[in-house]
Amino acid sequence: MSGFEKFLEWAEKHGWRIEECAEGESYDIPEVYRGKLGEFEDIIKKYRVISNPGYTAWLVLGSSLSDTSPDSAEITWDYYKSISIDAADGDDELNAVNQWWDRHFPFLLSVDYGYEFYAVNTEDGSVVYACEPMFEDGEKAADSIDEFFAGVVKGEYLFCFQDYFDGDNFIG
Repeated sequence: MSGFEKFLEWAEKHGWRIEECAEGESYDIPEVYRGKLGEFEDIIKKYRVISNPGYTAWLVLGSSLSDTSPDSAEITWDYYKSISIDAADGDDELNAVNQWWDRHFPFLLSVDYGYEFYAVNTEDGSVVYACEPMFEDGEKAADSIDEFFAGVVKGEYLFCFQDYFDGDNFIG
């Protein structure tokens, strides 16, 4: 069983909203990331929504990639990038911000404890964790997306999963 399949079982057990895409329903992956997300591209194509019960943490999937979706949140999949672009001081900073985001696809966003996310590094497939105020100062969290999802189930990544941790143990 893959790390993502284990995560789906865990998410369902904890009341996460999980919806597969309807037959014929499809969403475009932003061009800069197409062909660079590995197994996560298949997840995007299969699932429409995966979010926690409070809708404060969600995977960037079909409905959240579409500006016209009825499920569109006020915080779009690229909202954190737009914050960094707005804060960039000069062309050099702006170029650095754009280059970083062109190499990192934010696949799991959270607003539970501030603005946080996990992103796929499109160059090596690793997973990066980042939070405000300096999103581009992210740290490597896992070697792969599969390792990341398997780690969520084991309690290794807590940012938007803190509500499932009792202080000593991950409530699995």
